[in-house]
Amino acid sequence: MTVPADQLLQAIQADPHRAAADAREALAKARAVRDHAAAAAAQRVLGLAAHGLHDVTAAAAHLRAAIRSAHRAGDATVEAECRMSHALVLDDRGASAAALREIERACLQLTGLRLARATMQRALILRRVGRDDDALAGYQRALTAFRQHGDALWEGRALVNRGVLRGYRGELGPARADLGRAVQIFTDLGLPDAVARTQHNLGFLAAQAGDVPAALSHYDQARDRLAYVGAAAVTQLDRAELLLTARLRPEARAAVGEAVEAARAGAFSSLLGQAQLLSARIELVGGDAGLARTLARQARATFTRQSRPIWAALAHRVELGAMGAAAGGNRRVLRDLETVGDRLAAAVWLPSAWDTWVDAAHVAVDLDDMATATRCLEKADAGRHAGSAPLRARAWHAAARIALREDRLPVAKRRLAAGYRDIEQHQATLGATELGMRGGAVGVDIAAARLRLSLGEGDARGALTWLQRVRSAALRLPPARPSDDPVVEALLAELRTVATESATTAIDSPRTARLLRRQRAIEAEVRQRSWLSAGTPVAARRPPTLAALSAALGDRVLVELAALDGQLHALVLADGRVRHRRLCPVEPVATELTALRFAIRRRVVYPGTRIAARADDAAAYSAGVLDRLLLRPLADLLDERPVVLVPSGALHAMPWAMLPTCHGRAVTVSPSSWQWWWAATADPHGGHGRVLVAGPAPHHASVEVTALAGWLPAVTALTGAAATVTGALRTLDGAALGHVASHGVFRADNPMFSHLILADGPLTVCDLSALRHPPELLVLSSCDAGLSAVHPGDELQGLAAALLGLGTRTVVASLGPVDDEDTLRLMTDLHRRLADGVAPAVALARAQSAGVDRISAATFICLGAG
Repeated sequence: MTVPADQLLQAIQADPHRAAADAREALAKARAVRDHAAAAAAQRVLGLAAHGLHDVTAAAAHLRAAIRSAHRAGDATVEAECRMSHALVLDDRGASAAALREIERACLQLTGLRLARATMQRALILRRVGRDDDALAGYQRALTAFRQHGDALWEGRALVNRGVLRGYRGELGPARADLGRAVQIFTDLGLPDAVARTQHNLGFLAAQAGDVPAALSHYDQARDRLAYVGAAAVTQLDRAELLLTARLRPEARAAVGEAVEAARAGAFSSLLGQAQLLSARIELVGGDAGLARTLARQARATFTRQSRPIWAALAHRVELGAMGAAAGGNRRVLRDLETVGDRLAAAVWLPSAWDTWVDAAHVAVDLDDMATATRCLEKADAGRHAGSAPLRARAWHAAARIALREDRLPVAKRRLAAGYRDIEQHQATLGATELGMRGGAVGVDIAAARLRLSLGEGDARGALTWLQRVRSAALRLPPARPSDDPVVEALLAELRTVATESATTAIDSPRTARLLRRQRAIEAEVRQRSWLSAGTPVAARRPPTLAALSAALGDRVLVELAALDGQLHALVLADGRVRHRRLCPVEPVATELTALRFAIRRRVVYPGTRIAARADDAAAYSAGVLDRLLLRPLADLLDERPVVLVPSGALHAMPWAMLPTCHGRAVTVSPSSWQWWWAATADPHGGHGRVLVAGPAPHHASVEVTALAGWLPAVTALTGAAATVTGALRTLDGAALGHVASHGVFRADNPMFSHLILADGPLTVCDLSALRHPPELLVLSSCDAGLSAVHPGDELQGLAAALLGLGTRTVVASLGPVDDEDTLRLMTDLHRRLADGVAPAVALARAQSAGVDRISAATFICLGAG
């Protein structure tokens, strides 16, 4: 086999597996006739194909053999081309100095187009060792030559390499232009592998810009083709970086693990340091500063050994961040952070430099070194305009902290507001509800600073106005609708089939284990596809004024609970006036709430036993303690009036009706006062009729629905085999009132798969997104259906929270287990009152006080408008 040089790489890029097979056949023929030149050509193809398949060990062996064969053939040009390829493999193995020596040796023997190709390879190696300006100059010389010679393939490769470098330097516009042109070239040449690699790099650029859905979309477009060529080490590392940006730490950690495994399998030592560094960042975000520092130090040592100073500086930055997180900032950490930022800026890695200077500014404020804080922030000033939204927000926060130290309060407030606007705009671009919820985590420190400022000034109105804005912001965005994706729709149908089969299979059967593995795989795929939802541009919505909020409340009292610096505060709006009360530390409330929920569960699970009797006493005691801590200090403000409660953190799981102050009182619980105001003042969608749905269990579900259907007017009832997920969704859509009685499951491990069990399997949070006009009022007569996972910023994720986000005005649901007989009586009484025109919150409170078991009934709360 004698492969012309201009066809060599194209054959490999078209299909490395096929190219390798052809090369093995050609090598056998060349050896049979002792044709060293032909052997060198075949061995080079094998080496490059192995490199394309991410097997660096095999690539190195083949290319060393190619160099020897070319030397025996006395062909200096072929030997130099083999050395050019070998240099890149050496760099992939972490031997940057040897790679540079090898590529320089190759360049001395090449001319014309061959030299241009070697120049491009040399530029790639220079980029990896941090000589970015030299690399850019090399790419430009190579591109000029490729265009003069009409070498489209190598032009495309050079554009990809230059585009990636520009991405690291924050030059995103030129980088996209390079990669876009490369996609065109590779498409015209019919090279799907090269197109896939370039698509993946477009995902990297989107990630650099903070566009998570676009990045995931590009990565997914390229995934299958890159899996064919064994590119998991690179692709999983980039994906892990993106997942960390989206605050999906467990998923990021898993992706890094896959990347490390693939890198070791392919002997890609150059990627191991990057994996160590990313692992350090994951642990630092997760709060394990000790492990983060160890991993960052290992990464820095790896990069230093590989002569990669820029990456070593990045690792040093994370190491310094871990030191500060573990023991607080000090002068040494501050000095080193600023120096690292300067080094990164000198290398024109500007986004990383801006980030590092902002870190330094925050440390300097902590140390009361305003001169250094101001200097570092001035260095990062361009990042406040050109950086990602999280970077801009952190920079504004640092600027606000400086203004606070200088007693410029109005300036500090404006800067905090500017930083939070960046976070709100960032959340709106994320699309997927889960990403939006996690995306708000970056704004938590800004929100706390602004709240702290208002309370410190005694400005209760300002504090309440700010809390309206920052709580549960993701629920105010247009809802993502993953079930609109036909692939997701099919996966959810399969999930129901798997769940049904699991329910009828012995728990210790090998089939059960297989079904559970498939269930986890389906859930992971649905979740990942849901992240692809693009954000919907919406006009900025202003929160209600306090006057508008007060008017909507009428005779009700709004109580917003907020945790700040380990203390609980209450902001109470009544009759147009806002008052602030400092309540108690967070810790004893959290402890007592855990005890109360445990007692309620034991009381319901063991009815009529000694355990239940002891649980009664324990529940009453804990409820009394919580009432004294949270509500009695507000007794003079509450009087006997209805209450709208906005909890904080773990208090979203509070069964408020258990507290003596709330017994018999109409209590409405809402994720935020803004969300309550929207639900309370929104025009009804014109729904009509009542829809009742009964799952196959528990036993009382069908009894309950049949009994209600017997006397409620305008009812559609689904029971038995008719109560399927599709049937329930279709019938509930557009109804005025919905009622679902079934088993409920809250998935703390994966809240978007919390579900109600219907005839054909689980009705999940994800399924609910199919509702275009959800019922105005939905009653969930199920265990745990009102529970939500609470993310930073009091962002809620669960069945009831999803319904509120979709537009349901009021949800009645339980925060714990329910007793079948007591629930049947409670639901019957509730619906009689609702049918008489009583508002849901009032109807529930009266039903809970009307002769049913108090503890069983108290787990139900009224969410939304009430």
